[in-house]
Amino acid sequence: MSTIEQAYINVLNAQGQYDAAVEGLRASQEAYRIAGEELKVGAANIVDYLQQKTLYTQAFQLYIQAKYNAALSVRIYDFYMGIAVKL
Repeated sequence: MSTIEQAYINVLNAQGQYDAAVEGLRASQEAYRIAGEELKVGAANIVDYLQQKTLYTQAFQLYIQAKYNAALSVRIYDFYMGIAVKL
């Protein structure tokens, strides 16, 4: 397999990871919001709320990592295709 083909496959994989991270972040953000509302009305305790906050933080970290990994993969692919890299 050539380097260009591998770079293209990496772009597709990175895009898939990014799409999954976006959906995971949305779901985690909504669960965190709900946990906050439940805490306000007394339907949840602080431990449940903090667990959701931790899960949201982890989802956000995965989103950021996937976002920049996708951007890097595209730039590497562009480089191999002869397109000048712009920073």
